[in-house]
Amino acid sequence: MDKLTKLVERLENIADRLETATIREKSIKSTAKHTNNSQQARCSTMSSLDSIIDGPLQKLSSISATIGSDVKKQCDLLIAAFKAESDFVKSSSGMAKPSSSQLPAVLKPCSDAIQKVTEFKDRNRTSADFNHLSAIAESVSALGWIAAPDPPAKFINEMVESGKFYTNRILKEFKGKDDNHVEWVHAFLDVWNQLKDFTVAHYPAGLTWASGGSDAGVPPPPPPPPPPPQSSQISSSDALFAEINRGDASTRGLRKVTEDMKTHKNPDLRAAAPLAAKKAVAPAIPTRPDQRKENQNENREIVIEIKEKKETVYIFKCNSSIVHVKGKLNSIALDSCKKTSLLFDTVISSVDIVNCQDIKIQVTGLMPTINIDKTNGCQVYLSEQAKDADIITAMSSEVNILVPAKDGDFTEYAIPEQFKTKFVSNRLETKVHVLE
Repeated sequence: MDKLTKLVERLENIADRLETATIREKSIKSTAKHTNNSQQARCSTMSSLDSIIDGPLQKLSSISATIGSDVKKQCDLLIAAFKAESDFVKSSSGMAKPSSSQLPAVLKPCSDAIQKVTEFKDRNRTSADFNHLSAIAESVSALGWIAAPDPPAKFINEMVESGKFYTNRILKEFKGKDDNHVEWVHAFLDVWNQLKDFTVAHYPAGLTWASGGSDAGVPPPPPPPPPPPQSSQISSSDALFAEINRGDASTRGLRKVTEDMKTHKNPDLRAAAPLAAKKAVAPAIPTRPDQRKENQNENREIVIEIKEKKETVYIFKCNSSIVHVKGKLNSIALDSCKKTSLLFDTVISSVDIVNCQDIKIQVTGLMPTINIDKTNGCQVYLSEQAKDADIITAMSSEVNILVPAKDGDFTEYAIPEQFKTKFVSNRLETKVHVLE
């Protein structure tokens, strides 16, 4: 009977092993099939993205070469940015979604390539083809769809709209005069249309990551602990007790103290050197309070409460948003914002507008100075108290000042954009140029 029981147990073990092996084989086949499908999808994705680089971008590059060296150089930088994005999309298919702290490091190659396009435009403001450079620099932000919260197609459309401001200028200037520039605009816009179609086909809701991929930024493991002390080594406490246990022999290594070495018999030794005075530590300079609002998108209810007059407000990369600053403060700065409105009470120092587009500013109290730099499209609504404000503009266009009239409405005045300069009596004279 015992033999029969053991035989049954052995047969059951064999059956369990066969069942486990069968399940394992099915799992391996399923994984291999899924991997093969993922690889095929990735190849399809990459071939589509690379076709933009090899097709519309190369066409744009060849036309750019006929227009001017500056346009060709910046077009080459644009191609480099597309290639950096192509590499990133390729790596994301086998990478787990990075955390918010890891994302900037993962995006750095793409960000650097985009930054080079913008910097080239800023370095060549005197170029005869500055509108072309501006069109590329303003539209290259569309490559940021890989990290945008909005659907990629919508994000690309919004970014390219900024570039169309300059392509329309090109068409207005060269239509019927030079077909190369007109063809360049069509080729340029075709690049972004192709990118939009690519995202709709492969990433309609945003970039996808591998669910079981490698971590994007796992920190290196800590170094191993130091090895334990060898048994042959004697600890410092053991050495001390061993020295004490030597008895009289422990004093053999000590030097004899002579009469001239004793302080109670030698007054000169008692005159100890004065302690060095402790250096006074300079009090820490308190940092100026600074409230920041960054990367807000279509947020029309941003309210900033000011508690102290010395506070400053910094608003960065806000899009289609409304910011209301309540209270009296030192200064306000708007940097790289688009289609954003700012309403505030009183500033003590100044309001600074830099690298913005389609901005509306309204002051209800006092404002001594407003600085507008590198901004296209800015409407400033002055209060009755701020009518005497200093308005300083540089490298800006479409800046309009609206001053309150007696009937309660506003009267609009345009800031001049064109100037005429002459060398007269050993000095330059610059006047507003009025087109007749």
